[in-house]
Amino acid sequence: MPAEAQSTAAPPTNIRAVNGFNPGEVIITWGSSYGATHYRVGCVNMDRDYPKAKASNTGNWRQAFVYVDVDAPNVSPDRPTYTLYGLQEGAYHACTVLANSSRYGQPTWPNSPYWQYLTLTDHGGSCPVVAPAPPPITGRPLTIAEISRLVRPALVHVTGLDDEGPTGFGSGFVIRSDGLMITNRHVVDDGENIIARLETPDGELMEFSGRVLGKGILTDLAAVQLNSNRVFNAVELGNSAAVAYGDPVSAWGFPFSGEVGIDPTLTQGIISAPHRIIFDTDFVQTDADINSGNSGGPLIDRYGRVIGVNTLGLLQLLPDGSLGNVPGLNFSVASNEIADRLDTYLAGGAV
Repeated sequence: MPAEAQSTAAPPTNIRAVNGFNPGEVIITWGSSYGATHYRVGCVNMDRDYPKAKASNTGNWRQAFVYVDVDAPNVSPDRPTYTLYGLQEGAYHACTVLANSSRYGQPTWPNSPYWQYLTLTDHGGSCPVVAPAPPPITGRPLTIAEISRLVRPALVHVTGLDDEGPTGFGSGFVIRSDGLMITNRHVVDDGENIIARLETPDGELMEFSGRVLGKGILTDLAAVQLNSNRVFNAVELGNSAAVAYGDPVSAWGFPFSGEVGIDPTLTQGIISAPHRIIFDTDFVQTDADINSGNSGGPLIDRYGRVIGVNTLGLLQLLPDGSLGNVPGLNFSVASNEIADRLDTYLAGGAV
């Protein structure tokens, strides 16, 4: 980057850029600047637009940047974020974050002395941070390592909320890059909001609020929209009608997170029965362990696709009078139940 495009003022710290889920999208995050009321997030195509602005009558290279104004803080006090859209793939881009002084309030152009800024550059529209996981590889079964790279950035630790506070904990998973996610209804209970925690592909733990869009009545499902303009990693819904006895699967989630923490847990097994009708709902039966806290997490096939939503296991009365899990009898709501009901949930029902 030319020296003229760099500021000597102290900039917002820890500016990072990462490729978004879709082509031409870049997610910018940065450390908050003390006292800032606004940020200005900008990007310029260094191959196409910067030279034109430099060679113009004014010679003002700053005019080549396209800026978006963001209130501070827009996500959290520590890690504001914004997604830039429509960048040219493969071009040489520079990304800039500017912070204004609270004393002067309203945004101005970056050559104002009351703005601080720092510019990052990289080819392909992003800075050198680990990119989101690629779409599932098709045509062959995936290794567990490949499945992990697909699933973990889309896996959500869910805290259900009502007017009185947390209602419970569970798991969920993102199915669309705009932050649409699926969990069990019994995880959100009667609440209308959640707290969602997920780990980005580069290992950063982030927290978002979420709004419950719709819940099942008999079918134990809920659709939730995460409140953020970032581009999320998502997992693909598979066809649960195509699973067969003995197919290998992995169950993902956050069992007993209060005891073991919120690092995700993976258990492996097979399809014990492809179809079990319980409560008028189609379930996939598996011997992969599903424990308290796994509820709402994905059951993944060997191609990295979601074929079920981990929901329940059976209990048995033990000789000492306590209840314990029945080994190998675990059930996930079939993924085709999501496909059949999603439009209803997005429209606000059923309730």
